Amino acid sequence: MAAVPYCSEKQKGKKFAAYHQKTYVTDITLDGNFILYFTDLEDASKGFEECKPFQISGIEQNIVCIKYVNPAEIDSYFKITIIAIYGEDEFEVMEERGEMLFIATLYENGKMKEDKVWEGIGMVPMDKYRDRHQKWIKKEEAEIRFEVEELLNNVRRKV
Repeated sequence: MAAVPYCSEKQKGKKFAAYHQKTYVTDITLDGNFILYFTDLEDASKGFEECKPFQISGIEQNIVCIKYVNPAEIDSYFKITIIAIYGEDEFEVMEERGEMLFIATLYENGKMKEDKVWEGIGMVPMDKYRDRHQKWIKKEEAEIRFEVEELLNNVRRKV
């Protein structure tokens, strides 16, 4: 697997592909190919097409180059989730504002990771079914780690 790219909280949940030992934000097209996005015109010399600059939600810089590649050309395909360890529990970081983190309880295989009374630590329900909870905390109150989920073979590892 390629090295984990720098990932800000705004890029949480984005999907990445490693292509020629470099990591790009990516999507999969309807025909199963990958579209790689990059913010630097230097990639135009690597077969990327220049495009009219546009934004992808969560990416701070304008996308200026794209390239379509087939799955055989991709070294790795993965998603990054930012995890906050707060108290004795793990939460997904949903947003960052200054020195504050917006955290939410984690899902695993479509269900809550733990069955716990979250209101006891000041969390409030974030949906009508009251099964996912949320809270704003100070960054200094949590330890942050990145969880990388390999999407091609569905292997998870923590970094």
